[in-house]
Amino acid sequence: MTIKVHPLRALLLVAASAASGSWLANEALRQAGPPATLESLVTAGVLLGGAAAAAGVAGATLIAFAQSLLGRRPRAAGALPAPLQRFLLGATVVAIAAGAAVPANAEEAYPGWAPAVISPTPVGTQAAASEGPSPAVHVVARGESLWRIAAEQLGPDASDAAISAAWRAIYQANRDLIGDDPGLILPGQRLSIPQELAS
Repeated sequence: MTIKVHPLRALLLVAASAASGSWLANEALRQAGPPATLESLVTAGVLLGGAAAAAGVAGATLIAFAQSLLGRRPRAAGALPAPLQRFLLGATVVAIAAGAAVPANAEEAYPGWAPAVISPTPVGTQAAASEGPSPAVHVVARGESLWRIAAEQLGPDASDAAISAAWRAIYQANRDLIGDDPGLILPGQRLSIPQELAS
């Protein structure tokens, strides 16, 4: 089977694939940066698999385009060398497997998590609470989780149990803003940090 290569389309595809691959690779490096967690490393692996696939598309398109410039009819089969085909196939399989390993809900991501029952605060206690010191505020950045925010507040010597208790306290203090899913916080949200956690 032969394929026709349109020069402008080929160059646009190469540019788009290269830009996508570059963005995916940069995002993977950002995700894998400190503090590295299992979640961030899995995300980085998936992103690197996508970057490898984008590089493969760009490479295959460049090879086909070069062959068409030399007067040869590029073939769909065998356009890439066998080792590169195996690498791209492996990267795709790893990306899919890593994506399947990411927890789909809060209970898997945070073992032991259960929604808490919040009772309404009596009217008289609201005034007394508002007269105390103002709570610290944390603005959520892209890629953060309650676990990561709690770990930052507690410092590098904090145990997993302390971080687990701290993220639950942050969630309870901000449940009205966050909603029912503690794993879904959005960039730009302003979270109140309980006084005992504020660093």
